[in-house]
Amino acid sequence: MIKISGIIKGDSVSALEDNITSLKAALSQHNKTLKYQRADGNLLETTASCTGIKFNREFYNLTFLPVEIEFTTLEPFFY
Repeated sequence: MIKISGIIKGDSVSALEDNITSLKAALSQHNKTLKYQRADGNLLETTASCTGIKFNREFYNLTFLPVEIEFTTLEPFFY
């Protein structure tokens, strides 16, 4: 399992909502290639599916939104 966190941004409320919709559509695809670049520069790849997404929405998040995403891999990832 791989967990990541980040921030989705948009130039306006509607742009942020469009970006959220695009992210959800991309994450709904199963068994896709997930790429990760380590701090030492090595690029790792694995096949993964999104198994969880959490938006940390607050009333003041008009053009940005913290998000946490969880992926489950089909094979060992860090080896």
